[in-house]
Amino acid sequence: MLYRSLTNRRRLQVRLVSLLALVGAVGLTVAPVATQASVKAEVAGARPNLVVFMTDDQRNADTLDVMPQTMRYFGAEGTVFPNGFAATPLCCPSRSTTFSGRYTHNHRNLNNQTTGNLDHSATFQSYLQAAGYQTGLVGKFLLDWNNGDPPPYFDYWALMKGGYVDVPWGTDQGSLRSAYATHEVTRQALRMLDNFERNDDEPFVLYIAPQAPHEPWEPESKYATADVGSWAGNPSVFETDRSDKPSWVRSSNWTRDRSAPIHDSMRRTLKSVDDTVASVMARLDELGEGSNTMSIYTSDNAYQWGEHGLRSKYHPYTNSINVPFMVRWPGRVPAGRVDRRLVSNVDITPSLLAAAGVTPQLKYPLDGFPFLDSSGLASEKRAEAYLEYFKDEHRSIPDWSSIRTEEMQYIEYRDAGTLVFREYYDLVADPHQLVNLLKDANAGNDPDTTALADRLAIYRKCSGATGTLPCVQDSRPTPFRGIARTATGLGYWLPATDGRVLPFGDAKHFGDASSLSLNHQVLGMTATPSGAGYWLVATDGGIFTYGDADFYGSTGNLVLNKPIVGMAATPTGGGYWMVATDGGIFAYGDAGFYGSTGNLTLNKPIVAMTATPTGRGYWLVASDGGIFAFGDAGFFGSTGAIVLNKPIVSMASTPNGAGYWLMATDGGLFSFGNAQYYGSTGTAPPSARGTQMAAIPSGTGYWLAFANGQVFAYGGAKFYGSAE
Repeated sequence: MLYRSLTNRRRLQVRLVSLLALVGAVGLTVAPVATQASVKAEVAGARPNLVVFMTDDQRNADTLDVMPQTMRYFGAEGTVFPNGFAATPLCCPSRSTTFSGRYTHNHRNLNNQTTGNLDHSATFQSYLQAAGYQTGLVGKFLLDWNNGDPPPYFDYWALMKGGYVDVPWGTDQGSLRSAYATHEVTRQALRMLDNFERNDDEPFVLYIAPQAPHEPWEPESKYATADVGSWAGNPSVFETDRSDKPSWVRSSNWTRDRSAPIHDSMRRTLKSVDDTVASVMARLDELGEGSNTMSIYTSDNAYQWGEHGLRSKYHPYTNSINVPFMVRWPGRVPAGRVDRRLVSNVDITPSLLAAAGVTPQLKYPLDGFPFLDSSGLASEKRAEAYLEYFKDEHRSIPDWSSIRTEEMQYIEYRDAGTLVFREYYDLVADPHQLVNLLKDANAGNDPDTTALADRLAIYRKCSGATGTLPCVQDSRPTPFRGIARTATGLGYWLPATDGRVLPFGDAKHFGDASSLSLNHQVLGMTATPSGAGYWLVATDGGIFTYGDADFYGSTGNLVLNKPIVGMAATPTGGGYWMVATDGGIFAYGDAGFYGSTGNLTLNKPIVAMTATPTGRGYWLVASDGGIFAFGDAGFFGSTGAIVLNKPIVSMASTPNGAGYWLMATDGGLFSFGNAQYYGSTGTAPPSARGTQMAAIPSGTGYWLAFANGQVFAYGGAKFYGSAE
């Protein structure tokens, strides 16, 4: 096995990349006190140091709030990726993906017992060491690796297998036992930083992997009774009907009460990790390396606290795969930004190499692609995340593979290659994954998964970001989420999920949110009655105003039970309503509250709302076409009792409010009351999902809009253009 020691290694000539001029670290709180070392001038054009914090079993939801120091460094002074995923939710396969930049099916470390399959010569530590980087590893490596054996391609090392109290270690200085493991992680990390400093002309990469918050969840004594808040759970913890889930999920019955002590203990162990992060970052500053260090904070996988009756990881659901993912690089990576692009731990090795300006001769192609380059955040965006898991002898969960976007997740389970179960979740209407649309006893709302299944078949065999079977597929994301007409009906706007607004016909562009870092996707827009402005609304109910649209309030600062799914303005333009998927209504300005379904148990989620012409009432429509009428809104019929081919997604009323149309995701139209049928795409739907319809002012025609930006005009409605 070939790897270099610090005292006897071959120096390789490497090309130095030009880097942007560094600026001081941005801080929202008091910075560490400067010392003579901390203000030491750095060499212009120096390659960046790299630090990776890798916790164990830390979920993204409900863990970072107990880590204020970490959030100061990585949140206030860095960029947070809320859509960060572990490609395989199991320790050693996931860590092997991080080291190698390759999916589990390629590096072949399929479970915790097959770590010998990882080729260590094709890892970020080997590539960076060959390029002149000093390398260090502290904490957990791979479970069956002997603590006393030097890990390949690491110059300095200190290894542990797990545990918290009286833990044995093997290090490059000999063996030891630690009183509390996270303290030793800190001590060893600081030792390595000091060692790196002795060779200050060479950059370094340091991988720090504490036990926390993994089982047995033992906090250190000073945090043993720390107040970490009580845990109320979430809707998926209280899921009573799991008949749409596979048998290996239904057989587990972990509850919120059983999970609450785990919640408390895991969060308490993270307070010690918070201290580790603060100590490491402070030492970097003391050594004068802080502004020239790019740091990543993440976890090998997430962990479920009773969601869907489950405890632990292994599953494709959100709280098994969604991990913290944060980057800090003063002067390069924006401070205080939330970046909603999809990122995966398969992207970490490509990002480390790109940030360092290292282009090695790869032994195998990298499956991921960089979210960083030598100047900061890269511009590439992943259309979807690929996730996979392989069965081992300890669990009944079969192999599974999955495609995940912000809007949906598709999952296939296979036993010895045979498809045995499928799941599909609409994450906009159902963020807690309560309704598997493929097994909810309603064939009418089954999404067309043909293209997803075809792409998943490629992902399972993919190798490299490009080529015949690429691991980075161009799925052509479909970002458009609606249509709003002008006051004259001679034009319309198409809003996109990233905040863009495209005008057509006599529609004017008054501004949009495309230049902002959005915390949540834009779900649609509503035009003012004059047509001289519009509101954009996000899934958290955040409101963006343009032109003559005024701001009257929002739910953007509230913790919602369900996401916002629709908006309607009053006839005066002096107010608006928002509706959540449970039918909860939020009224602002001169919008009156006339009732809601927020306190009812709905068969299907609410997907849209429409106000009456007087503004003294509104309709809510569910995905099965069930209609709920409030105020002066009349009931003229619904599709609630019909088995639909596709779910309903939008609604529009006639000018006098005596009728309405319902639109399905395939563009199928249903008319009620005095609403007339003028045509639809129901018999020949586009490849993209239908998002919204809008009627012309006379009510004698309408437009249908689709997620790829296509627009279809019927009746008296004229076609003015589309995004395709």
